[in-house]
Amino acid sequence: MKYLMDAHSGTLVDEFGPDQLREVRKAMVEAGLLRKTINGYQTSIVQMFGWGVSRRFVPAGIWYELKAVGRLVKGKTVAKDNPKKTAAPWKDVEAVFPHLHQNEECRRFWRHWCGFTGGSVADRKTS
Repeated sequence: MKYLMDAHSGTLVDEFGPDQLREVRKAMVEAGLLRKTINGYQTSIVQMFGWGVSRRFVPAGIWYELKAVGRLVKGKTVAKDNPKKTAAPWKDVEAVFPHLHQNEECRRFWRHWCGFTGGSVADRKTS
């Protein structure tokens, strides 16, 4: 709500519409927030107006207009996304075994569960 309050703390509810919501969203993009975070904040703002409609504080038309503002779509916005997650190298996974499991039976279980049958990393199950 910080970005909403920074830009529109003095704006009357009747004066807040889709253009103002896009302005708040643009401020979040410029602040470097991630796309999913911005979409979550936008959803919270729209839900806040929905609550206001349910209490008759906000005209229903404003809420419907705000709901019509699309979310930021991956690849179609300058907002950053989280980097793609990758699996940890097997040698790093194996390095923690002595610290987590004190007996060989547990090690065998985790190796089996992770798909490692022994030998080299090439022997590990891929699916």
